[in-house]
Amino acid sequence: MRSRWVRLTSCVLAFAASGGAAFFISLSEQHIARRRDAVRSFNTTVRDVIDGVTDVRMSQAAFVATGQDVAFWAPKATTAADNVVSSVTLLRSAATTEGARVALDAAATKATLFAGIGQRAREYLEQGMPVMAGDVVLSDGAETAAALVGQIEAGRAAEQQAAETDEVSQRKREAVAAAAAAAIALLSIVLLAPRVKLPASSVAPQEPELDAAASPSREDSLSLASVRPAGASMRAVSTLCTDFGRVSDVEGLSSLLGQAASLMETSGLIVWVGSPDGSELQPALAHGYTQEMLARMPTLRRSADNAAAAAFRSGKLQIVLAQGSTSGAIVAPMLSSRGCVGVISAETRRGAETSENLQAMAAIVAAQLAGILRTTTETNQQRATGTD
Repeated sequence: MRSRWVRLTSCVLAFAASGGAAFFISLSEQHIARRRDAVRSFNTTVRDVIDGVTDVRMSQAAFVATGQDVAFWAPKATTAADNVVSSVTLLRSAATTEGARVALDAAATKATLFAGIGQRAREYLEQGMPVMAGDVVLSDGAETAAALVGQIEAGRAAEQQAAETDEVSQRKREAVAAAAAAAIALLSIVLLAPRVKLPASSVAPQEPELDAAASPSREDSLSLASVRPAGASMRAVSTLCTDFGRVSDVEGLSSLLGQAASLMETSGLIVWVGSPDGSELQPALAHGYTQEMLARMPTLRRSADNAAAAAFRSGKLQIVLAQGSTSGAIVAPMLSSRGCVGVISAETRRGAETSENLQAMAAIVAAQLAGILRTTTETNQQRATGTD
């Protein structure tokens, strides 16, 4: 009776241990899944913040450009900066580690400073100091944006590391639970095995193999738009903006287009001008292409499925990522108070289309050309009506 009671008890313990281990592992897997979802959501918010920083930089660079309407661009820059501050605050509230909270507290401070750069630039413009306004946006703004993105990246890395450490810890607990259940099951097998008296012989119980769950592959690290160093000094960009404001003929404009392409380190630059009815884009000027190539370029319909037409329709900067041997491109809309009057397309090298500084330069050049096209159009209309 005693032997039967021991065997029954061992069976109950084996089933209980197996069930308990399975239940614990199930809860552990749910915890890991929730943690992965939280990290994935955190990374998505980080990408949104970095995109927002890029939008602020583009808007600030546009409203300090010569000939641009400050009343049109300043509210866009302010709204984008406020969105960045709100997103950083959201990241701070979602952080689960002390390292991430410290980094995001520093990022919140940088975001506030970043939002104040636009206000400082507007004050300089109101005081009639456009060069100082451009220097604040292009120099201080670039440094603050780089520091802000760096702190956000530090917070993301801390959250990612904490999630990975927690997952490793959970896996170890699962392994311990599985090993304990296996040990109890092995003991039950030994107790349930019939006893056979064989002299000078013993049967060693074969230890069961643990069926370890294959660890799922880690998520690839978030590839961030890192802030690449600008290809030209801020003073060179400011000088280029001044020269755009002084240009008076096509030859001078072509020369400045070449300088812009050199500063942006692009292999080719095309200016597409919208037709009077806004139904298509026509190539007007180019750098890096022969006149024969420019003459053979077809017009682009506004409804076409390409980056130039998309930028013309939406009024937003478009990026074409490089693939293999195919070059990438940046397409920036030329916006005026009358709307989008055309676009510029810059062919980039070695994946430079993701550079925040290069995108900002493209937006500045587009803003300058928009002012020139608006002035030229108004002059032609005045001459046609005899009101000049």
